[in-house]
Amino acid sequence: MKGYLLSKGWVLKRIHNLETLLNEAIGFDPSFEMYRAYCQKTTQYYVEERYPFTIASILNDAEIKESLSAAESIIIKIKALTGA
Repeated sequence: MKGYLLSKGWVLKRIHNLETLLNEAIGFDPSFEMYRAYCQKTTQYYVEERYPFTIASILNDAEIKESLSAAESIIIKIKALTGA
């Protein structure tokens, strides 16, 4: 997501919140809105990994596969938009 934003002239920021990055990307391409739920969920994974005592979650195989599929989808979209 940051790579896409940088390709649009966005100034690099030290953030890891995908929903915040998504909001920035929507400013360039509103179709990114379809990834909101994915970005919210994935950001939560990051928080859990960094701060394991704040939130406890157990992922099942279906949730993992769904998240990987969503990640692949957004990567494909970004590659298409940037010509990568």
